[in-house]
Amino acid sequence: MKKQLSKVFLIILFAVCTAVLLLCCGILLFGMELPEPEEKDQSKQVENWDLYTVSLYDVCPVVGKGKVLLHIVEEDDYGRVLFKVTEDSALYRSYYGKNFKEQITYYVVCQKSEKGLVYFYEDMSYRLFSSPGVVTEEAINTLKAQNDWNEAFAEEKCVVVEQREDANLFSSPDYYEAPNVKKKILQELDLAEDETAACQAVAFDQNKKTLFMVVNYTDHADENGNHPMESVVFVITDRKGNFDAEKDILFAHAIWDYAEELHAFKQTHDWKR
Repeated sequence: MKKQLSKVFLIILFAVCTAVLLLCCGILLFGMELPEPEEKDQSKQVENWDLYTVSLYDVCPVVGKGKVLLHIVEEDDYGRVLFKVTEDSALYRSYYGKNFKEQITYYVVCQKSEKGLVYFYEDMSYRLFSSPGVVTEEAINTLKAQNDWNEAFAEEKCVVVEQREDANLFSSPDYYEAPNVKKKILQELDLAEDETAACQAVAFDQNKKTLFMVVNYTDHADENGNHPMESVVFVITDRKGNFDAEKDILFAHAIWDYAEELHAFKQTHDWKR
């Protein structure tokens, strides 16, 4: 009886080993790809919705349409939270390259969150980085300083919004993001979406003005087949999607570090969050 069981065990073991060997050979010889794990719904991935609310409202390339990895880095003596986010971006990506949607890394300071309300310094709450490898201690310390790290909480300097439990800021039909507005913006800039540029509505104010962000890419691919970003442009439209090409367009001087320019641009348009 024992000999029969041993034979059965050996047969099963041989069959399993053979299957594994054939699978490995298939991967090596024929480039067979293992199935990727199914992506979870993004709303189930975000655990700290109070913190990610700041990202949705203030970090321009973030439109809440990709996978999110959020990590709390540090808290100060007054309850501020410094956190790091890595997520897919539909704006910052390499067009026609190997990775159509590119991950972005950024750090954010949330001033306070309580009773369903979230507090942050508008346009100054975050710092974008082209990759995790270029994050520096100096840059993080600058971000902390402009957010009054370890100083008394100053509510009068904060924008206050309701905490979100979903990522779609533009779910309401009241906020204007019709395709013809994006088309009009790209035509004004002499660009074409999905060829050399990406255009997205990224924020709105109390008067239903909309802030659009445009990212332009180079025509020539690099050694990896990707087309690097060339410029970033911001456009503010009224509630009907109209804009003045002379005063409502900002050509940012930097692709990653444009916060001060953008803040001043919004102030000249009486932007009210």
